[in-house]
Amino acid sequence: MADVFISYKREDRGAVERLVRLLEADQITAWWDPSIVPGERYAAVIHRALDDASCIVVAWSRRSVESLWVQDEAGIGRDRGVLVPVSLDGVEPPLGFRQLQTLNLADWNGRPDDPRIVHFLAGVRRLVVKRATTEAASATLPNRGDAKPHYSEPDRVLAPAIDKRSSAGAAFWSRRSVLFAAGSVVAALLLAAGAFMLLSGPRETSKLTLYPPGLPTPVERSFTDCGAGCPVMIVVPTGTFQMGSPEREPQRGSDEGPQHEVTFSKPLAIAKFPVTVDDWEFCVSQHGCTDWPPALVAKWGRGRQPVINVSWEDAKAYAAWLARYTGKKYRLVSEAEREYITRAGTTTPFWWGSTISAEQANYDGTQRYTDEPTGRFRQSTVPVDSFQPNPWGFYDVSGNTWDWVEDCYHDSYDGAPLDGSAWASGDCNRRVLRGGSWGSQPRNLRSAARYRLSPVVRGDWYGFRVARTCEKVCVER
Repeated sequence: MADVFISYKREDRGAVERLVRLLEADQITAWWDPSIVPGERYAAVIHRALDDASCIVVAWSRRSVESLWVQDEAGIGRDRGVLVPVSLDGVEPPLGFRQLQTLNLADWNGRPDDPRIVHFLAGVRRLVVKRATTEAASATLPNRGDAKPHYSEPDRVLAPAIDKRSSAGAAFWSRRSVLFAAGSVVAALLLAAGAFMLLSGPRETSKLTLYPPGLPTPVERSFTDCGAGCPVMIVVPTGTFQMGSPEREPQRGSDEGPQHEVTFSKPLAIAKFPVTVDDWEFCVSQHGCTDWPPALVAKWGRGRQPVINVSWEDAKAYAAWLARYTGKKYRLVSEAEREYITRAGTTTPFWWGSTISAEQANYDGTQRYTDEPTGRFRQSTVPVDSFQPNPWGFYDVSGNTWDWVEDCYHDSYDGAPLDGSAWASGDCNRRVLRGGSWGSQPRNLRSAARYRLSPVVRGDWYGFRVARTCEKVCVER
């Protein structure tokens, strides 16, 4: 396992090699010039190296800013909070990365004592040591319940400044005891701050009122198993669809094929919305979930906001509690189910069509999918009912938060289940997410787009929704 993954274009090899030699002199290993063993999938090797790295260095240049591969690799580093960007020739980074402090090495003469290089090495070293310390601490703990989880958060500044930030996500568990010890006065102040942020933060209130021409007629049959405390569920129509993206689809991922037919023949219900903070706090009140701390409430709001900073394991625990509480077979959604309800009978890149705008979903609207105009970047979640539902009545299937799903990750659909069930074998150290988030590039909101992360990762982009397996019917007449 290398300490650092370096993302770059081959034409910049000479400049990148100088950085590699400096890292090696500092006893930091780099993955930068891969040798692929015959029979291995290139994408799979890249994904493993990205997941194993403690730090991702992206070398921006006039050539690399045009590369979708480099942008994707840099996006993974940004989303994990481990990206260290450098500019080899003074080029401005692509949209979506310009908010990050980037070292300009255009006139660097190769000297290791250049203050910028000292800054660069310190940032890389800090991330490597942080990862090693976390893994060493986790190795001494008997089970995950006692382990300190790993968090993923936006990296808005260069790596050396990361530890200086106050991270609400990283305090998910550890601040509980501090807040309780602080007493009711501090709690009241934090709750007041949460209320202020809820009222003053960005909120989306308008919705599209018309479906684009040619979409299926909206279908919805909803119910809840425990009143206001439980998610609203929608009965999913049975049927067959083509899972994955066609090779001609713009900006498709290499892991979105081959397209294959999946058939749903059994009764099934899936949550109308992602799990909200209200849903989570009801679970807390029933002693089924751990508190969502006031610090997160203050930052993101509560009520109809989607719950975030939850890992795949947290999502599994919520579904298990809901099953116990209701006596029904609640679980996480499978990847095939998630794409099926996202498409809702459509075959275009997005359920509403082949282009995207910031009036249709919550994502980084400063970036384009094809030729459409750019728009707004809200830089926050919005309430789950802020946008038009899709034809089957599901909200936020594209944007706002990524949804954790049950499946283990595979880099292709060769051998995938054809009945819509979760793929329970494969690389189970990485679980799949679907839908894109408020911070995503538009291509990640496509119906076929996929993402994968360790099941213990938490971040401001990750939420989930639940499914319910039904015996004969989902709703008794």
